[in-house]
Amino acid sequence: GRAPLWVPEGRHSLGVDVARYGDDESVIAHNIADALVNMWAYRKYDNVMLAREVDLKATLHSVGNAFIKVDSIGVGSGVVDSLKHNHKRIVTEFVAGSKESTAGMSEKRKAQAARFKNFRTESWWQLRDALFKDQYIIGPGVTGAALLKLTEDLTSIKYSVDSDKYLELEPKDETKKRLGRSPDYGDAAMQCFWKPQSAVFWAGITNR
Repeated sequence: GRAPLWVPEGRHSLGVDVARYGDDESVIAHNIADALVNMWAYRKYDNVMLAREVDLKATLHSVGNAFIKVDSIGVGSGVVDSLKHNHKRIVTEFVAGSKESTAGMSEKRKAQAARFKNFRTESWWQLRDALFKDQYIIGPGVTGAALLKLTEDLTSIKYSVDSDKYLELEPKDETKKRLGRSPDYGDAAMQCFWKPQSAVFWAGITNR
């Protein structure tokens, strides 16, 4: 007979990387707990169309408050607005160049956060650590071109230490030059896995 369907248990979340250029893909990643179970890619979808797809996936998979995580810089802001106003969704905005609020963090956690230049660097590093420690699983639902592109993205990202001794992820344009495309699959997986550490985020979920 056929092997049983692999379905992890835990909280569902979506990570959404919104295409910035005509040749890029918008990608939605779907996690259950710390397992990536599926990815969907879209070309030439406008903000309203992509927001509708995100809403449909969130409904189908019972994604709870604030666990739709969207890159809100640039064109992504339009997807966020559409999800909030047209679909009445609560969205957690991923602002790559910002730094996370340290409100409610332990001293140990504050020291860890201080190593990183910005959110994008820290979040990619979180994902890197989890993959190395087998704390994040890429499930059998991620196959074909999606798995190939995700693997390329995850193994192509480079880090450096800047003049202020912050760990910094290379600019996305540099990754794009090397890959010949934007690392949309890696960014969507990273945002989906991303776990905001501040008490402000978790208090916001509790109070919504």
